[in-house]
Amino acid sequence: MRTYRWLSVIGALGLTMLSSACGSSGEDRHSDHKQTRQLQTEQTPTRHLQTKSLQTKQLQTPNQSTYQMKAVNNPAAAQRSAAIQRVINTGMKYRGTPYEFGSNRSTTRTFDCSDFVKHAYAEGAGIKLPADSRQQGMYVRNKGTANTNWRALRAGDVMFFSSPGVKITGTNRYRVRITHDGIYLGDGRILHTYSRESGGVRIDSIAGSQWERRFLFGGSVIR
Repeated sequence: MRTYRWLSVIGALGLTMLSSACGSSGEDRHSDHKQTRQLQTEQTPTRHLQTKSLQTKQLQTPNQSTYQMKAVNNPAAAQRSAAIQRVINTGMKYRGTPYEFGSNRSTTRTFDCSDFVKHAYAEGAGIKLPADSRQQGMYVRNKGTANTNWRALRAGDVMFFSSPGVKITGTNRYRVRITHDGIYLGDGRILHTYSRESGGVRIDSIAGSQWERRFLFGGSVIR
């Protein structure tokens, strides 16, 4: 009888321990399940934000093929722009070249105003302009690009001027004698040459200067 009671006690104790162990495993599984669901919940908005961010970046990225198509569809404008830049670059490399009235057109040791313009266009764009500023002015007028508002000119246009002190009105700009010309750089600046004392080929501002007061008209050589 005693042996049977001890076996009963031991059996009951074993069942209690087994039940406790099983209960603990169930709680662990429940806890793991909650942690998994919480992790998924935390990760879901992160993945959503990453996807949304990627989509935003893709929308902000320029369409390179569109730009390439525009360039291909307007090759004339691209060629004109490149030619003008070559003319300006050519003129800029001769900054400081001494001035000489009636300079030798076959050398680059010295320039007068029209010789400088002529050489910049010949070397930079392969365009042969007339020899003097008055003929160059007629060349631009014949192109149909002349404009009496210097602020409306574009970089690379040729600007024409009168002598100092000549009265200029809105009606006589094309009749006044041209005595000087230069290349407009844009941003209110001109690249030209006009005297030994000024240092030869140089850049000057136009607004408020003698060049604004003496300006007649300007225009493009490259259409």
